[in-house]
Amino acid sequence: MRPRKGLVLIPGICVYWPERTASRLPDTPPLIAIEIMSPDDRLTAVGDKLEEYRARGVKHACLVDPNSRRMYICNAGLTEVPSLRVPEIDAELTPANIFE
Repeated sequence: MRPRKGLVLIPGICVYWPERTASRLPDTPPLIAIEIMSPDDRLTAVGDKLEEYRARGVKHACLVDPNSRRMYICNAGLTEVPSLRVPEIDAELTPANIFE
């Protein structure tokens, strides 16, 4: 994702509306951007990256922490949630879906 000139952000997982992307590095924001926490990541740095996604139009910016098996949404800060729900595509991820 290229939110602005000179800045390229690559989420762990992102989902675009099919009709909105034709480029390997789209200028338009994805519907969903999910960061996957690694042992070397700092929560504040990942939170800042998610805030950047939101500021650039990503509707659902999320964090998954496989170590703690927790999921967070970014909406004016990180909030832990029991599932990641995306009503636009009628999808929901739960810990049971991803931490098997």
